[in-house]
Amino acid sequence: MTAELSPPRPDRSKVVFNIGSAAIFLLLSLWMLIADVTFSSPILIQSSSSSVLFFLFISVWFVAAIVIAAVPKRFSLGVFFLFMIRSSLGWPLSLGVDSMLACRIADALLLLVSAIYLVASVAKKPRISQRPWVRWQHSAFLFICWISFGIISMPMGFFGLGKAMEAVVGDYVKLTPSGVSFTERVFEKDSQRVHLVGMVHIGDPDYYRRLNERMHASTEGKRLILTEGVSDNKKLLNPAFASGETYARLAKRFGLALQGQGAASDPAKAEQQEKQHDANVAALESKGVHYVNADIDVSQFQEKHLTVLNEMLGMIDNISRGNFFLTMPDGMTDEQLFETITDALVKQRNDHLMEVFKQQSAEFAEIYIPWGAAHLAELEMQVLALGYIPVEESTTLGIDFWKKFR
Repeated sequence: MTAELSPPRPDRSKVVFNIGSAAIFLLLSLWMLIADVTFSSPILIQSSSSSVLFFLFISVWFVAAIVIAAVPKRFSLGVFFLFMIRSSLGWPLSLGVDSMLACRIADALLLLVSAIYLVASVAKKPRISQRPWVRWQHSAFLFICWISFGIISMPMGFFGLGKAMEAVVGDYVKLTPSGVSFTERVFEKDSQRVHLVGMVHIGDPDYYRRLNERMHASTEGKRLILTEGVSDNKKLLNPAFASGETYARLAKRFGLALQGQGAASDPAKAEQQEKQHDANVAALESKGVHYVNADIDVSQFQEKHLTVLNEMLGMIDNISRGNFFLTMPDGMTDEQLFETITDALVKQRNDHLMEVFKQQSAEFAEIYIPWGAAHLAELEMQVLALGYIPVEESTTLGIDFWKKFR
């Protein structure tokens, strides 16, 4: 008579390990979901400690899961896949909804999976207790998945960043595998044309050269170019930024060019720049092209916005000096940063620009507004409200990622 093999005895330590992992997942997922639901600014500028802790935990846990076969593959793969979506700012869910909602959906799915994982771990007869601690097939499979996830996460993060950017800077700038592209839209009313041209402070010199050639070409009617560039008559800004040194270093580091030359810090060079500028302006005016600065002086900002602005400039200066990462200054919240961007840097300056536009535009056949891309979505609404209608649109590559290889 053949003796029956008794089933392996349950190992409670495996159950405890999985219950602990599932409970931590549940708490971190809930914390991250609450943080994302209560966060009112675009996900691109969020600096959530809940997300950081969740990402640290899941990174360590997934590496441990490769070695420990007691962790079920279906949960480790499910959690890590949703983690990739959340860390990619909601992509590919953001193809159908905005990035913030996509991140909240990923959070909710992570919470659901962690709850199922916890229920499965505390079941009365859990199969988890009978799983081996180590199994080479389990480790090999998850290791291959880990490498695959790492490769897939790079394009996911790139496309996710591109979609998240739209919530902050609108659709006048697009991040693509080829580089950063800028949109120009032309609006018309009573034979007068308004060009809204997406710009960035640093870019490929060819982009600026081609744009200048179009704007400086002789025209039958008069052409007005409303330029961007805050003044600082009271010397309230970071000196490195006011002199153009910050962006010059940043442009040099990435092999790009400045949108415009800032004022030289050396008085002799500054005087020479001013004389050259006056000569260029006179030559262009003879061709019917007139430049008018339509920006404000920084002294018009509220004190709280000026404080945040200088701290932001310090962040940019930190990048140009050798640090690739933006770090939120101590004491600055995401909401303060977003309020300064939307209320001061965009809305206040846009309102002033449109005042200049209404005062100056009547005698011109064409008006060019080559401003930072973040300004243009709101400016477009103001232009449409004045009765202009869109008639043309074009997109140009402003920063070519592959220029050195072409």
